Amino acid sequence: MIRLDPTYPGAPERLAEALVALGAGTATPMALATPTPNLAPVEELFSQALAALERQDWTTAIDTLIGLRAKDGAFRAVEVDGMFYNAFRNRGVQRISEQGLLEEGIYDMSRAERFAPLDRDAGNWRSWAELYLQADSYMGLNWAKAAQYFAEVFAVAPYLRNDAYVKYATASQEYGEELIAAGDPCGAEAQFEQSLAAWLNETLVPTATEAWVLCEQSQYVPPPTETPTPEGGAPTPTETPTETQPSG
Repeated sequence: MIRLDPTYPGAPERLAEALVALGAGTATPMALATPTPNLAPVEELFSQALAALERQDWTTAIDTLIGLRAKDGAFRAVEVDGMFYNAFRNRGVQRISEQGLLEEGIYDMSRAERFAPLDRDAGNWRSWAELYLQADSYMGLNWAKAAQYFAEVFAVAPYLRNDAYVKYATASQEYGEELIAAGDPCGAEAQFEQSLAAWLNETLVPTATEAWVLCEQSQYVPPPTETPTPEGGAPTPTETPTETQPSG
């Protein structure tokens, strides 16, 4: 249900409780930064955290839960753990998928994992963010690697951080230029095609066309040349008579 409709009443809380139960045996205590003190009683803090979760205000929910746990670490411990998981997990997904805050989102995911294993959707977002950061680390340093890894990002999350598709196109174009310089027009043509498929950059079209022409020329094999036959056909060979020996 949470995959189909995350706002369905009670769905996030039920998922969080189930995941916390699965990870209860391995969860480790988490050291949390202390927010501005909230002097409300723990019951009121619990209600405030629930309300923040319902309106998807993940940061307020986290800060409120930190204050609650600082006052009474044993208060409704399993439920509070589930609420922590829910808030960190959802803020992590939001930071990666909507805000482009990849490092911060990955960190939130790691904090959620201290309470329970990540579900598949959250795990995917974290993997895509990590792959993006890996690809981005090669930009300007190794265009072949950048094109390779951004191709993987483009296949699953082309609009991650609103520029994954642009960086894929850029890396492919730059790698294609390197291949042209190295005398591999066919490899360059493939990279230029990928670049244009990701992002239609009109200024690249002439270069891509030139690479295609060079590739075709490099693969051209001329037909075999036939030796011309002299007029009148081939000369008939003359037989040499054999000498007959007289009989005894």
